Amino acid sequence: MSAQRLYTLGRAAAVLTRPSFLFVANNFLTPNTAENLAVAFLASALALAFVAAAPHRRFYITHFDPDVIVNGLSFYVYAMSVALLIVAGSVFVLLMSMYFSGSIALACATVVYFSSEKIADELLRLRLFERNLAGWGAASLARSAVQLGGFAVLLGLMGTGVAALPAVLALALGNLVVFPRQLPVHLRRSFSLRSKRMARLARRAIRSMVGNWILWVLALFGTGVGYLDRVVALSVDRTVLPLFTLVVMCFSIVQLAVSYYYVSQHRRDFLERGISIRGAFCSKDFLGSFIGGLAVASCMCAVVLPLSRGGDQFPLLYLIVIAALQALLAAVDVPREIAYWKGHLKAMLRIEVTIWVTIACALLGAWWGGLSGNQILGLVVGFAALRCGLYAIVAGSERGERLHQSERLPLG
Repeated sequence: MSAQRLYTLGRAAAVLTRPSFLFVANNFLTPNTAENLAVAFLASALALAFVAAAPHRRFYITHFDPDVIVNGLSFYVYAMSVALLIVAGSVFVLLMSMYFSGSIALACATVVYFSSEKIADELLRLRLFERNLAGWGAASLARSAVQLGGFAVLLGLMGTGVAALPAVLALALGNLVVFPRQLPVHLRRSFSLRSKRMARLARRAIRSMVGNWILWVLALFGTGVGYLDRVVALSVDRTVLPLFTLVVMCFSIVQLAVSYYYVSQHRRDFLERGISIRGAFCSKDFLGSFIGGLAVASCMCAVVLPLSRGGDQFPLLYLIVIAALQALLAAVDVPREIAYWKGHLKAMLRIEVTIWVTIACALLGAWWGGLSGNQILGLVVGFAALRCGLYAIVAGSERGERLHQSERLPLG
């Protein structure tokens, strides 16, 4: 099987596995199981966003640069940073899961699931930077096979009485079976290091993350963009909200297509600054993923809306606005990656802060001024277009540095 086909199958498996769990739980298991499983997914997703401090950036810049001699310190600082972020995220997951589910056992299982997800994310990202699409796809397929197989065993043994706890553990099992064995041998051996040495490494990792706080803030802003459609949904008529959400899910395929088939497959090229903004937007890979994503999303809407109750009355304007918003969110990923790896971090921060503060003020003004849902939708799309344009300008600048002084590892 070709690497591209294996990668595509792995992406499909990664996208469909968790919705499959929720679909089965919602339709065949108890409401309590479905609710607790949704809580586990939400807690893990929010924690992953919360700990997105991007410590990999500093390590990758040196690891993939043939002109830089790496002594191993950058790797261990990166690994320790990930370990500390897992601890911080685990506290968040534990508290949130206990609050919403009321179960200490389920909260602990969700912590295990979150920790395994973080390890899996780091290793899968590394495969993309290594341009190892076959390895990415094989790992993703293996994980989904173990997760779905474990869930099937639970259903066979317990029937509709399956609780959320074993279901979450089945998800964690898929990660733990596939990914820990992919960790470097010297990293696994490093757990035997003396406590004093580990403490020094932890202090170094903390100083590195604090010194590069801007990476963390940018990651949080970037994750927040994915929730922009939810803000928009709050402004529409409640009677069309279910269909609105369904259409948003259909057109989110545009973002997934660009992310999977252009951004992810060119991560090393972004890191090595081998992609220009014009070259990216004019390339057949980008245009194919972008136009293909729009075509698939449009076809899905053409099928879903006629089969949905009230679909024939869904406003055409909403359809156009949702498509435009999702297209802009997909397109901005390219100049954002270029600017990120060129080192235009302060410019990116200024863009994000300006756009989000302006959006917040505009939405508050719209609420106080009694603007219609259509007008609010137009405002959000306009700000998304402005954000995309500003990133394109910054990405076209050549004043970025290969490695900022603030990103160099502390010596003390």
